[in-house]
Amino acid sequence: KEFIPRLIIMLAFGALGWKMIRGIPVFGFFFIPIVAANTFEITKNYSTKSRRFAEYSAITICTITILAISFLVKPYYFPSKGITGLGLYPEVNSSADFFKRNDIKGPIFNNYDLGGYLIFHLFPEHRVFVDNRPEAYSISFFKDIYDPMQADEKKWIEIDKKYDFNCIYFYRHDNTQHAQPFLIKRIDDPEWVPVFVDNYNIILLRRNRRNEKLIKKYELPRSIFIVSRPSSA
Repeated sequence: KEFIPRLIIMLAFGALGWKMIRGIPVFGFFFIPIVAANTFEITKNYSTKSRRFAEYSAITICTITILAISFLVKPYYFPSKGITGLGLYPEVNSSADFFKRNDIKGPIFNNYDLGGYLIFHLFPEHRVFVDNRPEAYSISFFKDIYDPMQADEKKWIEIDKKYDFNCIYFYRHDNTQHAQPFLIKRIDDPEWVPVFVDNYNIILLRRNRRNEKLIKKYELPRSIFIVSRPSSA
């Protein structure tokens, strides 16, 4: 009976962590003391030798698991697969440095994945269009504005006129349904000029007088962008 309430709590927060990434730390917060308490209850009647063996076995298993996850599991959603170690990925801040060094002006249209990165580097001088906190935005924002403006060209033109975007700052590995088609359209759009791209992000500027000098200096030829299309059967 002592195990049932603990099991229910652990399963509930385990489901939360399975459902969304931000729930994993909360699950860990409850998982550690519950497992420790349950392990103690199970082993408290063991002999000293058996209990010590169980403790060492648990420590060994946990250590091996942590090392395996840290060095063997390849991150699917990150471009620098296979890179392990401490600190930031190489040159991950290059796009932000480029933006600040050239004093690029907003308003900025950015994608969801890049919001926190831009807040860290550009706030309070610049505001983001969206960031990685879904709870901070209404359902209608994503349903009626953010997703449609990437999927529907008419919606993009409508929202673009409303906010008068001067810069598109996008995490180019965004794997959501509409992100890659949206980027392809903007690359082919004479209204927008790619001026920076690296292994992480792409920056496009509106072709206007404000950006004239930067475009003249940094405009990237469209020939460097290759679109991989699925072959038809």
